Amino acid sequence: MLIRTLHSHCNILIALSAFSDIFLLGGLCVKFFIFLFGINYITLEHCYYIQFVSLSASTFALTIQLCIGLDRLAGVAFPIWYKINGKYTVFKILIGICLIKVIVDKCVQFYANSKHWETLVRCELADPANQPEIINYTRNNTMVINVAELLCYVMIWLITWCRDAQIFSEDHGKRLLLSLSLIMAINVFFYIGAIAAVRQSFSFAGNSQYLNLEYRCAFRATFWPRNVVTTVQHISQRQNIVTNIRSVANS
Repeated sequence: MLIRTLHSHCNILIALSAFSDIFLLGGLCVKFFIFLFGINYITLEHCYYIQFVSLSASTFALTIQLCIGLDRLAGVAFPIWYKINGKYTVFKILIGICLIKVIVDKCVQFYANSKHWETLVRCELADPANQPEIINYTRNNTMVINVAELLCYVMIWLITWCRDAQIFSEDHGKRLLLSLSLIMAINVFFYIGAIAAVRQSFSFAGNSQYLNLEYRCAFRATFWPRNVVTTVQHISQRQNIVTNIRSVANS
């Protein structure tokens, strides 16, 4: 019964997660379609409305991943209740949580983006969610959901082991252990990978010394708005002047 309760309505949640990923992946390609028309930047207002469906799907997909973990945890922690009538109740509650989360995030994003409608962006999927007013909300929200999802599978592993330690010596128990381990590893890997990708983009666009100066200047000239490039150039010139003054003073 413990193993069978891991399936049932959870498959519907997995199917909904896969369906929402279709729109999420579509949103990642928007900027490339814009580039095809020779446009490097559009206003944040236009980007917000273009990416509205993809942003909603992104929030839904992220939340439903946590809900899948909660559904499996409920099935393992309360197998008898879950099998009789709990799976319907849990399913309705989890779908409600996903919808409420999407509505709340859309309201927060609209409030933050409305203050920067004229800002020029490349219309990446993350642009409307990374405005100054909500960037901390977005980061903390993502971190909490990822950690909570990981904890769900850790709890499933612990509950299964505490109830029947011999289950992992059986064939179906080994498959369960492998499945849980892979899910936890994938969760950690992609979360760390996202941080690494953001760090890399900061290195390309910032004043980091990890990259060649000519490369960073070419990157800014190609991808940054002209007013931003001018500002960065002035800042770089001032930094060079300050560095030269300090060198002369030390000598």
